[in-house]
Amino acid sequence: MKKISKVTIFLDTSIVERDFRLRSGDLLHLLRICGVIGGEVVLPSVVLSDLIAHYESEITSSYKELMKLVSGLERYTYYGAAPNIDINIRESIEGYENWLNNRLKQLGIDIGGYPKTKHKDVVRRAAAGRKPFKNHDRGYKDTLIWESVLEYLRLKSRRVLLLSADKDFGENSILHQDLLDDIRENGMNDGAVKLFQEYDHLIEYLDREYDVSQQLQEEEKALWAGVSKQVLNETVPFRKIIEGQRNQIERIIIGNASKFIHTPSDFDKVLSLSKVIVLDNPEFNASYTGNGIWKLDVMTIADTELEITFIISDNLQSQRMSEELRIEIQSTIYFDCKTKDTNDILIRNVKKIA
Repeated sequence: MKKISKVTIFLDTSIVERDFRLRSGDLLHLLRICGVIGGEVVLPSVVLSDLIAHYESEITSSYKELMKLVSGLERYTYYGAAPNIDINIRESIEGYENWLNNRLKQLGIDIGGYPKTKHKDVVRRAAAGRKPFKNHDRGYKDTLIWESVLEYLRLKSRRVLLLSADKDFGENSILHQDLLDDIRENGMNDGAVKLFQEYDHLIEYLDREYDVSQQLQEEEKALWAGVSKQVLNETVPFRKIIEGQRNQIERIIIGNASKFIHTPSDFDKVLSLSKVIVLDNPEFNASYTGNGIWKLDVMTIADTELEITFIISDNLQSQRMSEELRIEIQSTIYFDCKTKDTNDILIRNVKKIA
């Protein structure tokens, strides 16, 4: 391995907001490289706050759009026959903040503190229109990120690789002149900070500088040699995970009701799934994504009970019945074999077995 100065990677909001669950292959691969070369990854506190705010905005906006669609659907149905959407936005937002802090700790990503920059200095920078400010008033959060980088450099003798997808710090992976001036004014050389705007550019750079490809391939083989498909089958609680996704499965069945039940078209229906019981051990394909996390594409068979309420439009009466269904569930599970935790699960498809 080539010997060069150790590096610390700073992540900008524009990068991490693409991946609210922090499980992308690019991020996990970057962390694996850092583990090999002794690099550090830092998420500035301002980025952490920004990410939580963006998550709140995105989930709230998506929920409003969803409810607008549901409201439109209810114009054509009787007495709540539209899908029952049970999402507590506030709980989701608060839960995400706690989850995110735990996830960062799990991945070994440090949360950097807010810089000690004086407000008057930030105001002067804004008034002068110095980058990352734009039009004198836009760029406050980016300026705090940049000040965090400068403060880090003053405290530690490590190079900083700044990963930012937007053009606030520079273009074509070249720092803006104002930022280069800041580096020089702090007695550092231009190479103290290097800008990257995509994961793959940064990963290619680290591989070129540290020659880590061969080591990662050997690490990959060692991991697979130690964790076989049989071990995964014994380690991952497939039944518990799938049975815990009743709401996801229910939404798919309700959205494709005609494929699961056959009733006269002049009846409106309200459907709900009362149970999901996974039968035999699942079939699955496993692929290692890095950092101890496996992506498992799973097929399971389950017995379910579908509760059906028929609304008779003539006299607005209702009648209830239940129907047993045997279904095939196709899902994707992200499982961390180090912590024995399920990072994420997606029910991709549900089929009725005749």
